[in-house]
Formats: sequence, structure tokens, C-alpha cells
Amino acid sequence: MVRLTIVTHFLIAFGLVSSSTIPASKRNLTNAERLARGLPPNSPERMFNATTAHAAPAKRSDSSQQAYMVAQPYQPTRKRSPAPYNTKSYVFYNTDDQIFSLTTDKTLATLFTLPTTGAGQWVTFFNPVTNNVAYICSSVWSGGYTMKPGANGGSTSTIMYSCPLTPKVSNPYGNLRQQPIWSVPQQFPGDVNTIFYNSDNTITYFPPFWGYSAYGHPYMFGTALSSSDLASADNFGRVTVQWVTSI
Repeated sequence: MVRLTIVTHFLIAFGLVSSSTIPASKRNLTNAERLARGLPPNSPERMFNATTAHAAPAKRSDSSQQAYMVAQPYQPTRKRSPAPYNTKSYVFYNTDDQIFSLTTDKTLATLFTLPTTGAGQWVTFFNPVTNNVAYICSSVWSGGYTMKPGANGGSTSTIMYSCPLTPKVSNPYGNLRQQPIWSVPQQFPGDVNTIFYNSDNTITYFPPFWGYSAYGHPYMFGTALSSSDLASADNFGRVTVQWVTSI
């Protein structure tokens, strides 16, 4: 048994098997699995330590842009989705849950700093909990670390999360937390899109955005191919999202 465990961890470490094939007790729990066990969401890979020296916040370059994320209902004529899914809403950093959520209060909207245009970009924001600049990244909510129909363990769904500037994720494929993932348009307003790095070393481009609530955490902001992939969600709504420079 000891030998089998050692071999299994060796294979995972060198990418010879997918983490999605390993039982939950032997790998990092997804956020849905943690909350189902009464645990908090996954913590950032490196927590803020007030006694540790930190680099000064990155300054915005001449080519970067600051913008907000504004969400609109994907199908405005549908009435069954509750607020904020049935009206304009804003992406904000929920300091209580330390994840990104939707709100109808625009004064809470998070201001993001965007780099050069294109897909797969790093996007930062000021994290008021750590009092530091951080990346907005994705974290697996549920599924088997591959966002495809019929994927082993179920198609992945995500929530949006705060990740420290260092260390960066060296290999995002099949990782619990993923970055860089954001698309930055050439003109504003412009569409917000993300990518997901699958455990089979492929990329899923521009999955749909959702707001959803589960385990008492309201209006979480994330992605999934289908509402059926949002494990344990008790309400949800699909949204489209745009970058805007003012609200």
C-alpha cells in the first residue's frame, strides 16, 4: 500500500496521470467538495503575512488600462432567474468569502488593471483583505479538472479567486488555480472572456459565465459549460460580461 501511494504521487508529480483520476482524499479538494464538508473555500497558495516584506504594488504601464466587469443577463426575457442574474450587475471582490461575486451595487464594483490586449492575459486588482495587489484567477469549483462534455469526473466549473503575484503558476494545465486566463479587448466597452487549461493539455476557450449560489455563499462568479456542471448550486443565472472604463 505504501509503495502504491509513492508511485501514485510520483506519477502525479511528473504529469503522467491526471489529478482527476485520483480520489478526492488523495488530491486537493475542489471548492464544492470543501464546502460540502463544512470547510472554507481553498486558501490562496500563499497567504498574506504582515511581518513579511512585500514588493511595492506594480505600477500601471502606459499600455495598460483600468476597467470594471459589468454583467448582463444572457437571456433578458427569461423571468425565472432571481436578482442579480436578471438585471445589470457588477463583479466585486467579496471580502467575507474572499472570492468574486456579483452585486447590483455599483459602488462595490472592483476596478481591475489590464495589461496589453489579447487572450490569456494577467489581470490584477487591489485586494483589501491582504492590502496588496493580486491577480484575479480561476479556481476549480467542481468537476475533474477538464472543461469538456463527458470529462472524467464531470466537466469542470470554476469560481473567480484572488491569487498572489508570486509565485506564479508554472504549469496551469489541470491545476486547481489557473492564470493567466483573461482576454483584453482593443476597444472599450469590450467582451470579457476566459480560458481553461485542461488536464489533458488542451485549452477550452471562452466558456460561459455564471452567477450561482451554493452552501450559503451567494452570487459567486465563475464559468461552466452548462448549469448542470455547477455542483450543488441552489440558484444560478448565465450572464454575459463586458469590460467598461466607467460605471
